[in-house]
Amino acid sequence: MIVKPLTIEDCEHLFWLAARDVVFFGTYDEGAEDWDAGWHPAVNCNDTFYYASADACSFDPHEAKEIRSAFERWGWAGVVAWCALKRNEEPLPHLRTDQYLKAISALLEEAN
Repeated sequence: MIVKPLTIEDCEHLFWLAARDVVFFGTYDEGAEDWDAGWHPAVNCNDTFYYASADACSFDPHEAKEIRSAFERWGWAGVVAWCALKRNEEPLPHLRTDQYLKAISALLEEAN
């Protein structure tokens, strides 16, 4: 397990998101595809990309700022858009709302 120090800013964003139930912390290391003794942040994506699925989108702690920004701008639809870009997947049709379309469009534009 590699331990990377977190900045105060990373911690602020992570715990801001956790306090709003946008992210959770688990022990599954997606990179190693295994459970370990560390902690790893993720967005709960149950029933977001597949029906009746238990799913999560892992991310590096320094990405919490981007997720927070998406949530503050577009609510949950922004988080779904952020995860969709990270995973290169489309969410289920009922989640492709007007807010989602605004978010995905803006995030794609910002990425280019």
